[in-house]
Amino acid sequence: MLLNKVILMFLSFGVYLSGWLTPFHPGDWEQEDPVAKNVQVIRQHISNKRWDLAKREVKQLPRIFEQQKWKYQMFGDEGEYEQVDHEISKLSVIVELEDRSQALITLASILKTLKEIYSM
Repeated sequence: MLLNKVILMFLSFGVYLSGWLTPFHPGDWEQEDPVAKNVQVIRQHISNKRWDLAKREVKQLPRIFEQQKWKYQMFGDEGEYEQVDHEISKLSVIVELEDRSQALITLASILKTLKEIYSM
């Protein structure tokens, strides 16, 4: 009976570790990170000149960022994740003004900084 519990415990621990040890592929973060996904959706709406949809998505971005902030704090340094936070604040104003070129530049900056965080 005790042997079964020990075996079960080691199997459970092995399954747990296998999730942590799966190889990280550099391009995966963009498809898996909620902030990056939201940024891509916003970029698509702006490219299609759907400002109403872009504004709606931008309003959700600070909440999504706050939910993911712990991850950025773990992988990046304070300057990087604070830069993303600052760019998100700027983005809300830029999208309200419907400045397409500045919005796309700011979105690219957010993605670049996130890439730097994940490349550490």
